[in-house]
Amino acid sequence: MVRSMINLTRPNPAVRDALNPGRASKACALIAIVESVILRCATIVAANTFWHA
Repeated sequence: MVRSMINLTRPNPAVRDALNPGRASKACALIAIVESVILRCATIVAANTFWHA
């Protein structure tokens, strides 16, 4: 009985991330930064191949 009450009050990882968005938002920010850097590099490479063609 007590163990089931403890299990009910302990949140699972999805609920914990929803209630504490610090880690999730940091991961999303990191993903956004990496995506922008990759997009910028791809744009530079595409421009270089276009102008040198």
